[in-house]
Amino acid sequence: MDSGLKFEVQTEGLGEFWGITPVRHERIAREPMTAGEIEEIVLSILAENDTESSGLIILKRGHRALQIDLESGSISMSDPQNVNYQNISISRDDLSSSILSYFNLLEERHEERKSATGASQWMVAIAAGSISFATFYYSFQHLTRDFHFMPKPEFVEVEDDRDYREHLKAMSGVYITEWEDGETLLNLKGDGTWEFYDIERARNPKFSLNEVEQGDCRPVYQKGRLALLTRNYYVFKWESEGVLSFQERRYIRTAVTETEVPFVTFPN
Repeated sequence: MDSGLKFEVQTEGLGEFWGITPVRHERIAREPMTAGEIEEIVLSILAENDTESSGLIILKRGHRALQIDLESGSISMSDPQNVNYQNISISRDDLSSSILSYFNLLEERHEERKSATGASQWMVAIAAGSISFATFYYSFQHLTRDFHFMPKPEFVEVEDDRDYREHLKAMSGVYITEWEDGETLLNLKGDGTWEFYDIERARNPKFSLNEVEQGDCRPVYQKGRLALLTRNYYVFKWESEGVLSFQERRYIRTAVTETEVPFVTFPN
């Protein structure tokens, strides 16, 4: 269930790409999302981490706030301003409707009650005859669905092949937030793939990398500006030469290729 209305979203204990980071509790501002998109992300986190799942998602709309806590594979909801609404257990199937109900946004469905006329009987017969096909189609769609952690953003494709290649080449390189333990590294390659890592200090001055995400990417235009779009709908905005931004964090290019950062051990 999804009303289409979006909430302000912040998280704690979850990385920029929604991986669990229990030792890091800084609050991260996310793009606004609908209840359905939030439910999809939560279910994906639970599916990937099972009982190891953890993290906090804070939703805001108007003057109200709601905290969704993921702990050991379970979901609970709390109102930070209401001592009588704390740690309410929520089933996985009811998260979206529970969010809407909490914010009083649950849409009532009004169905017309009509007598069994010849026309309505004909429609019932059509529905009954097609139910097996609908069941098959829904199951197929569900099994083959490509889950994304981010809602699909608005963007314009780069149609010109030459511009596409030049943009991809210009954006390629090794980007970091900072050279510190727990920071992040982004490796954009000229073949249209990307890799994202958590930085971990191995021994001074060496660093090792823990892979978080990888896949395909491509340059696009968003609101008239150049950006990089990944397969999972992460959008890295091209702020200036050698500078990208994502979720209000800046990534600075420090090298063009991996060989230019010999003090970093990239996974094979």
